[in-house]
Amino acid sequence: MSDIIGPIPNTIVPGTLADAVPVMSNFNWIRDEVNANAIGGHNVDSYYLTSDLQAINDAIAAAVAGLNGSNTVYFEARDYVITAGINPIDLSGSKNIRLIGQRAATRPGFPNLASSGTRILCNFTTAGQIALNIYTTGANLSDPNHYAGFEISDLAIQYNGTGAGADAKGIQIGYPGTQISYNGMRNVIRNVFVDYFLNDCVSLLSCEGLLCNNLSVFTHASSVKRALFIYNNKWDCFSGDTSFDACDFHGTGNAGQNTVEINCHGDGTFAHSISIAGLHFTDCNFYDGNTGLSLFCDGTGLLLDCFFENCQWDGVNSIANIADAIYIACTTTSSTISGVQFTNCYMVNWHVSAIFAISFVGGYIENIGINNNYIGECLSSPINLSGVSGSNITGTRCFSSGSGTGQSLIVLDAGSSNNVVANNIHKILSGGSPPSGIQYLVTIGATGTNTYNVVTSNVGNASVGSVNNLGGVTNVVANNTFS
Repeated sequence: MSDIIGPIPNTIVPGTLADAVPVMSNFNWIRDEVNANAIGGHNVDSYYLTSDLQAINDAIAAAVAGLNGSNTVYFEARDYVITAGINPIDLSGSKNIRLIGQRAATRPGFPNLASSGTRILCNFTTAGQIALNIYTTGANLSDPNHYAGFEISDLAIQYNGTGAGADAKGIQIGYPGTQISYNGMRNVIRNVFVDYFLNDCVSLLSCEGLLCNNLSVFTHASSVKRALFIYNNKWDCFSGDTSFDACDFHGTGNAGQNTVEINCHGDGTFAHSISIAGLHFTDCNFYDGNTGLSLFCDGTGLLLDCFFENCQWDGVNSIANIADAIYIACTTTSSTISGVQFTNCYMVNWHVSAIFAISFVGGYIENIGINNNYIGECLSSPINLSGVSGSNITGTRCFSSGSGTGQSLIVLDAGSSNNVVANNIHKILSGGSPPSGIQYLVTIGATGTNTYNVVTSNVGNASVGSVNNLGGVTNVVANNTFS
């Protein structure tokens, strides 16, 4: 049987009066070794020789190798200062790693950057750094090397670098051109705080089977990158089957920034073959950004079955760069977005729209559900669908102070057909100005392309009328009223 602890770091000669410093150092060493090894784990501090980065890398290498029968790395409740990214963690072939920190007692839910939790402080000064990268070498879903198991819990990761280090990324799961998937049980990110990176804070690249709970992400005030980036660009890889529960994503008002971006980038190899599917966001918050959430598909991409329930989008409508809460776009022929659902969500204070969906040059956006949501104070039409089919918009409660000009609560245009718009309400707030901003509750665009829509039982404040039907007699318009 191997020893529980390693050699004592300080030798004290019998009969001498020992200084308290080496005595306490020995005591702390024994404590850390027992805590780590008695429970079968690898305490980072037990591997310390020259630096925190060296200790972290050595502890992770031992855990991936399964030394002492454990794949778990433990961090103490302190700052770990690293000057370069942690060595990329290769879990090819169903290897496993658990990175476990300690939550701060003063701030339930995630570590407090100013208190006693575990923080990895990234003092990077050279370019191209990733604070934490977990990946496999699996080329695709058929390659057995793409299976991996990991957990990241109770950690804060904060950028604090300068100069060339400013292009650093926070957490990256996956690597361009490869696949990473769970090996039986879904992989986990729990109670993790990622802060102040100018580049992407959290990236999931061709990543399948992840559970994120209480992930809180803040972008740098000067950032034009993303708090969360989900991506797939290979026809034989896949991103999805991933859940986000009680997560916060904070963007900025900088032009071009998407706080959260889900991007399916087709390479034109096979139609409808590159896919992202099965994303679930529950009780999540999206703050600011040029766009709070961007769903983007091009080439031969296929983006399917994304569900947003009880989520919140908060913007600042006085800042022009904070445009749309949600932007959905297909940009090329054969790209498709289908089965996206927004239910019981809150979207307030955006400079343009709450939901803006547009299909360009032959792309398809279909089967979008916008149900029982609360929308307020958008300066353009709150829901604007262009080239969208087979969707339903029901139970929307929209309030405003009457600002904006010439808008409608809901717009169907540019080839939007076979949609149902029903039981939606628009209300001017008490003390607000007359509803000059909302002229119609619903506008259906020009004859010929916007057809076979059903618009019924919509009510509320509008300055001109309830429904502006320019799409012709194939649309069914009934039982709508305005005041």
